[in-house]
Amino acid sequence: MEFAKLEKLTGGRVYTGRQAKAIGLIDELGTLDDAIAAAKGMVGLSSGEKTELLILPEARSVLESLLGPLEGLDLTAPTITVPIPEILQPALAKVNTFLNLVGKEPVILALPYDLRIR
Repeated sequence: MEFAKLEKLTGGRVYTGRQAKAIGLIDELGTLDDAIAAAKGMVGLSSGEKTELLILPEARSVLESLLGPLEGLDLTAPTITVPIPEILQPALAKVNTFLNLVGKEPVILALPYDLRIR
C-alpha cells in the first residue's frame, strides 16, 4: 500500500479487524497462533516445527503488581500478626478472592457489586 493512502486511512483512527481487512490494512483475520503459523511459512519452516515464543515483558506476579519489584526484599523475615477486626473480615475475604483471580488471569472484570444467589 502506498504511504499516502495508508496515512489517509489511519491518522489516529481505530478499526475493528473486519473493517481493517475490508479497507486493506490487514491481509487476514486470525489468532496469535495463526500469525505464528503464517510467519513460519514465510521463512520456510513447517507449521509443526517447534519454535520458541518469547513474550516480553515478562509477566509480573500479583505481589509485584501491587508492591513493585521484589528483588532485594527479604521475604523470609519474621512478620507481625495482628488480629483482624471481625467487621473487616468479609472485605478482606473479597480482596483475597480478587487477588487469587488476578493471579490466574491477566484480564478480569471486577464489578463494584456484591452478588448473592438466593
